Amino acid sequence: MVKDPLLPSFYICLKGSDYGVNEQFPPEIEQRRRRLYPIMKEERRKRANVVLKISYTLMMKYSDHSYICLLGDFNARTGDDLDFTTYEEFSGRFDLNDVSLNTLASSNINILRKNMDEKKNNFGNIFLQLFRANNLFICNGRIWEDKYKGQFTCENVSVVDYVIGSANCLTLFQNFSNLETSKLFSDAHTPLSLSMCIYENEKRNHFKRELHIN
Repeated sequence: MVKDPLLPSFYICLKGSDYGVNEQFPPEIEQRRRRLYPIMKEERRKRANVVLKISYTLMMKYSDHSYICLLGDFNARTGDDLDFTTYEEFSGRFDLNDVSLNTLASSNINILRKNMDEKKNNFGNIFLQLFRANNLFICNGRIWEDKYKGQFTCENVSVVDYVIGSANCLTLFQNFSNLETSKLFSDAHTPLSLSMCIYENEKRNHFKRELHIN
C-alpha cells in the first residue's frame, strides 16, 4: 500500500489501483472521538506527540458499566505496579472508602496482586493507565488459584496474557487458574481458565448460571 500526499493522513491507497483503505468506527465510538479531536489538535499545535487511541475511546463507551471483563494476550508487561489509584498514595495507605477497593476488600479479594514477571514495557504502562482511569483490576496474581503467585503465561519468562475486570465482575468469579501449556493452542502461551457465576439479578437470590472460559 502507498500513501497519496493529496489525501487525508488516515487514508491509504492500494498500490496500482484507485481504491483505498480508511479508518471507520461505529457511530457511538466516533461520537466520543469527536470530543477528543480538539484536545488532540491543541496538543499537536504545541508540537506534542499525540495519538488518539481506540482503546481509550472504547473504554469511554463502557466506563459507566458495573460489569466489565477483558481477557487475552495484550503483549503488556506490568511488573508489580499498582493497577489502581488511591487517595492516600503519599501515606501509603489504601482508601477503603473508594467504592471499587471496598468491593474487593468486602469480598475477601486481595487489593495487591503478585507478579512473577518483574519487568515492564510501554504497553504495560499504557495498560496500567487504562486500568487506573477506568477502575479495572488485573486478576492474575490476585484471585483464586493464582492468588499470591502471578504465574508466567508466556514461555515461562513473562506475563502478557491477562484476565481483567471491574470490581463487581471480580466478585462473580468462581475460579481462575493457569493451565499447562498445550501445543494444540500455542507453543508459547499458557491457557487461562476462568469460571464465573452469572445471576439473574443483582440481588443474587434467583437462578444463577456458571460460565467456563479456557
